[in-house]
Amino acid sequence: MKTIFLNIFVFFLLVNLLVNGGRIASSDENAIFLLTQSIATRGALDVPAGIVDNGSTFDGRFYIWYEVGQSLITVPLYWIAAGVSQIVHVPPTFQTLFLKAVVGAFNAVIGALIAVLMFAFGRKLGYTGRTSLMLTLALCVSSFAFPYFKSFLREPLLMLCLSGASYFLLCWREEPESSTWPLLIGVCAGLGILTKITFALNVALFLLYIVVVARKRMWRGFAKSIVSFAFPVTLAAVIILLYNYLRFGNAFDLGYKGGTAFSTPLYVGLFGLLLSSGKGLIFYAPIVVVGFVSFRELYRRFSPEVLLWMAIIGVNVLLHAKYIAWAGDGSWGPRYLVPILALVILPAGEVLERGSTIARRFCHGLIVIGIIIQLGGTTIYAGNYLREIGEYPYTKSFDDPEFLYRAHFIPDYSPIVGHWRMAIRNIGEHLSGNAPLLRVTEEMQSKRIPVGENQQSMLRHTLDYWFYYPYYIGYRSLLLVFVPVILLVLVVFQFLRLRMLVRRG
Repeated sequence: MKTIFLNIFVFFLLVNLLVNGGRIASSDENAIFLLTQSIATRGALDVPAGIVDNGSTFDGRFYIWYEVGQSLITVPLYWIAAGVSQIVHVPPTFQTLFLKAVVGAFNAVIGALIAVLMFAFGRKLGYTGRTSLMLTLALCVSSFAFPYFKSFLREPLLMLCLSGASYFLLCWREEPESSTWPLLIGVCAGLGILTKITFALNVALFLLYIVVVARKRMWRGFAKSIVSFAFPVTLAAVIILLYNYLRFGNAFDLGYKGGTAFSTPLYVGLFGLLLSSGKGLIFYAPIVVVGFVSFRELYRRFSPEVLLWMAIIGVNVLLHAKYIAWAGDGSWGPRYLVPILALVILPAGEVLERGSTIARRFCHGLIVIGIIIQLGGTTIYAGNYLREIGEYPYTKSFDDPEFLYRAHFIPDYSPIVGHWRMAIRNIGEHLSGNAPLLRVTEEMQSKRIPVGENQQSMLRHTLDYWFYYPYYIGYRSLLLVFVPVILLVLVVFQFLRLRMLVRRG
């Protein structure tokens, strides 16, 4: 089994690296990168002002609003990137861009770990290796999680934490006297809180499960299990309090000063997140339709755990449906629902495992459709599509009912359609020798968008893959051809090997 896990990790890592963007572009991504950079280079929590606006000034210093978890984890990756840049003598003009490209590959690794976890999850639920692999492909390539593995956003890490805690819960069910599993659940829960404070809602539900359900299975070891679970969660809470105090002089000041209202009408948020043409869950991950209707079958075998997962899904959907920025713009699909995707897709294994031939083929068709949809999301950067339709820079505030109305609710402006239109056009331009050429100066590379305003319209004609961006800024090398081709060959080889291992095992 370890061999299969290793091969799954390698395969999905290669896939994620092949389609990686090699850039950190959005405001949220840049904020997290700047905090990582400050910790890694200065041992400080403040970041340079004027690059991102999602932060607050305190005592003359600028601090981002977001929690510190992902930045702490990526500090070693930043040090590695800085060391490599010195070894290969990256020119000063491209130094920061190189660092962003390497650090921005963080979620490629997280995505590969999620793939291993999803396969193990399927096996733990009693599915065959083939079904578990199909579920893994459904999550990691056929759902809107896939484009996020090329981002530096927090959602993939949150999905790893939530899925990990849920998986270790099943392991604990099989070994109720073990204190290892509640410790690992606590580690996932603590890291989730460190990454985003709203993850505490999930932690509360896990704690409720432990007290109500798990307690009945282990009278003698209950206190020890509670301590094992609570220790990493408490440690995470202490780190958050210290982090807040060091930033704002108040341990309970989270720093969020804008965009934190929960004022969206519930019916608008629910429709938008689940059914809208521009952000609807069922369109960006079609396989979830099968997952939703299969919960009943899975409930018969794992009733307490399924009730927990359904509660987690419901709480997360309701929370973000009310959030003022429910769509998580500008991003691909319902961004804030990425963490719960694994829990929604897993029940589809009931149909893939025991359904009729027609039902299984229907699932396979939905997975293929999902892959086609995600290729549009990986080829064109989400912000560039909003530029294409004139929705960016934003002209309306989040609480305006017409904010990004076309992109959210009008089918002809859906990013699913629009990204493919742009991809076909841009590929044609590249094949005809009309790829955009951009100028980056040493002063501009640290900016959120490292090109001048007079060139930003040209970004709409780019393809969002790492091997194109060096070409756009004037770097010419056969490596930009050979490395992607080698990666593609390795992906095909690794997939064939993985399929063979799954059939054997």
